[in-house]
Amino acid sequence: MQPNLYGFQVPYLWRDDVKHYLRAFFNSFAVAFYPDTRMLTEHPLPTMADWAGDHFKTSDEAISCYCLRLALIYEKGEDLLLLPAVPRGWLDDRKHISARDAVTYFGPLSFEVESKVSEGFIKMTLNPLTRNPPKSVIVRFRHPKELKIHRVQVNGKDWTGFEKDLVNLGRFEKKVDIAVYY
Repeated sequence: MQPNLYGFQVPYLWRDDVKHYLRAFFNSFAVAFYPDTRMLTEHPLPTMADWAGDHFKTSDEAISCYCLRLALIYEKGEDLLLLPAVPRGWLDDRKHISARDAVTYFGPLSFEVESKVSEGFIKMTLNPLTRNPPKSVIVRFRHPKELKIHRVQVNGKDWTGFEKDLVNLGRFEKKVDIAVYY
C-alpha cells in the first residue's frame, strides 16, 4: 500500500469532485505522515500506525505536495483555476491564504485571500501573470457554510462573470481586487 504514490486523487479534481478530491488527498496524507520525523513513509503497514519501507519517500512526498498545489493552483489547458479545491475551513472568518511567486506555466503567480465572512464577504488580491497570460483566470470561493455568491466586485465595480462559486476574471493586465459577497 503506497497511498501517495499513484496520484489517484487527481482524477477527482478533473471531474470537479472537490469533496472526494479532498477526502482522497487528506486520507492518503494522514495514513503515511509521521509527525515525529515530518515525512511520509512508503508503506504504512502492517497497520496504519506502522511502517514498512523507506522513510523520506521522495515520490510519495512529491505527489502529496502536488495535490496540495492543485488545491490552490491548477493549470487546466489555457485556463488557470485558483483555489479550485481548498477546504471550506480554510476560508473561515479571518483566515488568510496566500501564494508568493508560485511557479506556473503562465508565469510567476502571487495572490492573497482574506476571509471576512462574518461581515459577509471574502476578498482576494491577484497580481497579473505576465509571461504567458492564460486565456482565463477562474477563482473558486468555497464559503465555509456553503452559502451562494450574491454579488461580486472587481476593482470596486460590479462584476457579472460568476456562476455558483466560480468567478471568471477572463484576461487582465493589472492587479485585481476581488470582493465576493454572500
